[in-house]
Amino acid sequence: MNFAKTIRHLRDNAKLTQQELANTSNFVSGTSISQFETGNAIPRFDAIVRICTALNVSPVEFYLLSCEPEDLYSLNTARQKYVAGVVKRLGKRIVTES
Repeated sequence: MNFAKTIRHLRDNAKLTQQELANTSNFVSGTSISQFETGNAIPRFDAIVRICTALNVSPVEFYLLSCEPEDLYSLNTARQKYVAGVVKRLGKRIVTES
């Protein structure tokens, strides 16, 4: 899973600075967001939920975006279709909101 790229991508898409994201997700400073985006720290689940709320993305969408392709290949067919549907809806939302 690549949380660093996902946080950076979603933050950039929302046109927020690291400090703005930190403020809206109740972190003391932008340093936490910087650490997450560089991969120097891995966010705990509660931090991910706060970041997702600030970026208007569900934790499920966040985790799916963070998955490496090889992670998804191991899913059964029904779950692959579910993931494809969620990613498609999320992709449309990101394109239309940009």
